[in-house]
Amino acid sequence: MLPFLVFTDKSRPDDETRKFIRSHVMLGKNRRKAPPPTSPEKRVGHASPLYSVSGTVKSQGSRTGARLAIPAKVGSDLSTIQFADDVDPGMVATVIRFSSIAKRTLFPLSRYILFKRREENWVEPLAFDSLYLHAIIFSTHQYFESIRGGTNFPNPRTSIHLQKTLRLLRNRLSSDNEQARLSPSTATVVMTLAAHAHFIGDPASANHHLLGLQKIVQLRGGITSFSDNTKLAVELLRCDLGIALDAGSTPVFIGEASRVSRGVTEPLVLENELSMDAYLSVMLLQHIDDVLIDIWQVMARFCFLINRADISKEQISTELYMESMCSVMYRLMASEYVVGSTSEAIRLGLLAFSSTVFLQWKGLGRPYKYLQGRYMSTLVNLNQSDFPSYLLLWLFMVGAISVLGTDEVQLIVSWLPPKGTSNLPASWEKMKHILSGYMWIHAIHDQAGEKVFRSVFV
Repeated sequence: MLPFLVFTDKSRPDDETRKFIRSHVMLGKNRRKAPPPTSPEKRVGHASPLYSVSGTVKSQGSRTGARLAIPAKVGSDLSTIQFADDVDPGMVATVIRFSSIAKRTLFPLSRYILFKRREENWVEPLAFDSLYLHAIIFSTHQYFESIRGGTNFPNPRTSIHLQKTLRLLRNRLSSDNEQARLSPSTATVVMTLAAHAHFIGDPASANHHLLGLQKIVQLRGGITSFSDNTKLAVELLRCDLGIALDAGSTPVFIGEASRVSRGVTEPLVLENELSMDAYLSVMLLQHIDDVLIDIWQVMARFCFLINRADISKEQISTELYMESMCSVMYRLMASEYVVGSTSEAIRLGLLAFSSTVFLQWKGLGRPYKYLQGRYMSTLVNLNQSDFPSYLLLWLFMVGAISVLGTDEVQLIVSWLPPKGTSNLPASWEKMKHILSGYMWIHAIHDQAGEKVFRSVFV
């Protein structure tokens, strides 16, 4: 969701960081001087921005304020660069330094996806959009603080940036500048606030921000209006889905996703006899919904393409990624079956599995409470005789690496066949072979899967 993690020491950037910074400082060359600093703001509540946005987008531009002059020649010292507001350069350096670490943690598939202008789209607004600047500084430092073991609530240093973010957002949304109100950077800020409110346990504010975000997207003409910033479109959907899976709510972009979703457009690739047997075992389940069969094919094909990309070192298009995510996750969220039924077990298995592929909130310590509870109830009430043993094994392993905690995994172990039976693989390699027959992305799932295998089966 949020592509930023940070570190709080005050040391100078390392060589890799300095190289990264130098590659971006020329993006704002010859920009006009910054407006004077704003007056100190008053303390405001988290839900204070009002999403009374109106109008339609007249252009795709996102630069809502004056661009700043960035020197043509600078060294590694960020103090020589003018940002959109008067901020501590060290805090901005922190954002830049650890963005790549967060990308690997929160978006492990990013190396397989071709995002156009990804770096420019998130770096450039730091120089001309003060609202975006404060929101990114706040969210970066706050998420690192929470991951490091601190509180989810802002400390005095970061709360200043939160207060500025809320005040500037409220001013922007009430202004007559239509292009600024509906800009990509404004959407990014609202998404950041929605995620933060959710993480600190404020569902009312999270929903408030999500509805505001939905209105911005609608007035722009839909999620596809971010065609020049597809990474942002993907992040908006990931944020929406993550909150819905945790809270058990309906995603606000479920209508938008239906216009992006295509279902099966190309034949499923079955690499070997095991894959064929696994696919048929799902197809032939009693009372299985046809929609789930279609979703299974979309997800299985996506896994095949990512595994192939990992070997060939190629990338898939952003459009294919977003279509697959919408075709799978939003359609699964729109469906629901009786707890313990065949269709509900497959739906939840696909939902849990796809969350590890498209979302990765578990890396932030979020257990997807709604999905976790629903998954446990379904496995416990499942009629095992309706399922092939290997499919049951896949459902267990998917739950263990995605939504179930250690305690839940131990409770479900008794649900599996006894150790030493012919139904259980004797080694991790055999287990991995079985899981791959259904669907499995080695680059994402192997490490977690092997850990579960050795703790449960060995």
